[in-house]
Amino acid sequence: MRSNSTEKDKRTDRKIVIHAETYFAPIEFTDYYNSIKKCRPLLAKKYDDSFTMSDFSNFKVLQNYKRTELAEDVNFYSNGQSHEAKTLLVCFCGVGKRVGITAPSFLQRIDAERFDVVMLSDAACNHFRQGITGFGSSFQEVVENIEKYCFTHEYESVFSLGNSMGALVALRYSQYARCDRSIAIAPRIVDDTYRVFLDKQEVQAFDPLCHCRFDQVQNPVVVYSECNEKDEMYSKQLASIMDAKLFSLNNAVKHRTLLEAHRLNRAKGLLDMLLAPALPTDASLDFNEDRIREPRLYVSKGFFDWVGNILPF
Repeated sequence: MRSNSTEKDKRTDRKIVIHAETYFAPIEFTDYYNSIKKCRPLLAKKYDDSFTMSDFSNFKVLQNYKRTELAEDVNFYSNGQSHEAKTLLVCFCGVGKRVGITAPSFLQRIDAERFDVVMLSDAACNHFRQGITGFGSSFQEVVENIEKYCFTHEYESVFSLGNSMGALVALRYSQYARCDRSIAIAPRIVDDTYRVFLDKQEVQAFDPLCHCRFDQVQNPVVVYSECNEKDEMYSKQLASIMDAKLFSLNNAVKHRTLLEAHRLNRAKGLLDMLLAPALPTDASLDFNEDRIREPRLYVSKGFFDWVGNILPF
């Protein structure tokens, strides 16, 4: 019985660490760590081993964001100063409710004097199509609530950023909200035909994210890990449709591009470049920049075998 209880405690402790790394602002995270270090040293040890605490050892001063929870999976971060001269960064997370790295580590690399940030996650992993629990039952309602609670029209500019599952969502949001820049990191293109075969949500007729309306996305940017074949394929396909600025992270292998950038000690430089007032003509930090103009069609390996296996004829 004691063994089962111990295992349950360990799982609970791990969930607490994951929650903090998913939602907390930088100073909020360290304050919480310091509070539990006194009363729960074993739990604090788990924080010592966490990605965020290891990462924070590289910083002397933490960004002074304060977090406001708008819904369980929607959080707004600001230092409380007037936002009229700021940029609002609207972030759509991927699976795991992250943008590739933990929320505190991501926010630590975003200047709180220049940016307010809202981070949104889809716990159902349905590409935000059915909204977010407590924040809208459809994507359109999510867009409306971002405006309602974050006052997007009062900011000097609005950028959207999405990672993996959230990458195309950031572009879709930009079509509704007319963002000044749209950043898709490690995008994976969703084919509604696949979803029909797999008995998922119905095809979205007249979805605004279609080839004929990509010209409504302002200053699109696509970023991917150079050595990830699938990410390269999808990123180039997306960039060719949109005539987007395309960056590849040299020597990066895994799908989580920001995590790869962190491994290569380039996460801060990558985000600084993507969020600069003007994108550079030549990519720095050992990035490769490629401007794709001719439309191309990429079909993944094994596609026809996969179709043959699922079709009834």
